Amino acid sequence: GHREPRRATVRPYLLEPSLQTHALYLIGWDEERAAMRTFKVERIRDLTLVPRTFDEPQADVVAQLRNAWDIIADQPATEVVLRFRPEVAGRVREAQWHPSQRVGELADGSLEWHATVAGTIEIRLWILQWGSDVEVLEPAALREDVATTLREALGRYARPAG
Repeated sequence: GHREPRRATVRPYLLEPSLQTHALYLIGWDEERAAMRTFKVERIRDLTLVPRTFDEPQADVVAQLRNAWDIIADQPATEVVLRFRPEVAGRVREAQWHPSQRVGELADGSLEWHATVAGTIEIRLWILQWGSDVEVLEPAALREDVATTLREALGRYARPAG
């Protein structure tokens, strides 16, 4: 939806490009919300530099940013567990998709993949790119969200094109 613009006083920590959306994001401390927030640079209408300084963020803030799948780091840490089919297990295993990932091979050759990520908004898109080669085991809400998306897609293909 379309939200009303708001005024924010932000301590800028990072400017980060997103691999997924090809946009630039400002990550910093939002003083009004008293929390880390991610701002899409193109959505910033106007800005003013204020003559104030702030201490650099503590190490745990930087660690929190590393939990982001792509850009969003201000969501609760979520344990995601996926099962990949044997046909793609090698492809999944050869890449470091996230710093927290842990993988294990199951008896049938499929791969169980675990990671702790900041929320599931961004990883959801990555999961959907794997189509039928992946199954979300946890969390339940993400499993249901992905299942609903795939059911809706299947519904489109149940009808003739046009």
